[in-house]
Amino acid sequence: MFLSMQLLSAVSFSAPPLSQTDLDEILKKFVNQGAQQLYKGTFVYLSGDESLQTFRVSREEDKQGIIREIFVPLDNNSPESKRLLKNQYCRLNNGWKYQFQAFSSSFPFRINNKLVYLQKNYKIKPVRLERVAGLNARHISVSPRDRFRYGYELWFEPETGILLKYQLKNDRNENVEQYLFSTIQIQQPDHIQQPRISADNITTRPLSSETIPICSALDADNAKKIAQFINQTMLPPGFQIISYRQNHLKNTSKQAQKLHLSDGLASVSVFIEELDDSARAMEGIAKIGPLTVAGKSMDNYQITVVGAVPVDTAIVILDSIKK
Repeated sequence: MFLSMQLLSAVSFSAPPLSQTDLDEILKKFVNQGAQQLYKGTFVYLSGDESLQTFRVSREEDKQGIIREIFVPLDNNSPESKRLLKNQYCRLNNGWKYQFQAFSSSFPFRINNKLVYLQKNYKIKPVRLERVAGLNARHISVSPRDRFRYGYELWFEPETGILLKYQLKNDRNENVEQYLFSTIQIQQPDHIQQPRISADNITTRPLSSETIPICSALDADNAKKIAQFINQTMLPPGFQIISYRQNHLKNTSKQAQKLHLSDGLASVSVFIEELDDSARAMEGIAKIGPLTVAGKSMDNYQITVVGAVPVDTAIVILDSIKK
């Protein structure tokens, strides 16, 4: 059974300020429930000064419990894209739950589940209760404590933990990237156990019992390999290596390695690829939408850093590579 919601102008309501406990609760709901919620809706995405892109998005679950997320572009004839929502998270020793990237640099939005760690690098404060896509939305502002990260404006649906609206802000408070749901329908499958009904009659899913694996960067063999080519003491404050993967470039015997780093909000990928004799190395800095790309060559390897982070962050991470 679906509950249909239409886009309304953002409206502020009188609401008591959020306490530390309230912030913890919203964060836990998003991490534990938001990525599991099923819905259908219309999704609007804007990167920097580019034109709006509109998608029809749905998240559906089959009888085996497998969730599929489907994006259908509404502005052009591009084909729909699908992905399975399985094993989205991994766990670090300090209790962080890290969610891997999917649609863009920010969808689905990722955040770790430890507010105390986030607050070392970000100032997190409640703003007010507003309306997004016809729903109450708790607006939370996240501002950086240093030059190595962007700021965020986030609007969470209080009962389900779904992120209804998102803005990524640079140091001039300009929108680098933003998205929101203009319409959304939240669904509870019939074969799932009896749902909990909120005061607003929004149906929420029970928490998942899926075991969360340890992040691959913590594997002893991987840790030794990582230590050979990256000086972790040089990384920007708060950034940790989450995952590591080693492979070969397609159709070649050339080596390729990939790392994911995060500070609990921002995410950065590092690619270390053995250069082909005829390949031209990428040197310098480039901006592609919300992404910063930094590259250099070193000992016949191409080192590339990619992430929705300030230029300073990409440069510091690039300089930490000692291949």
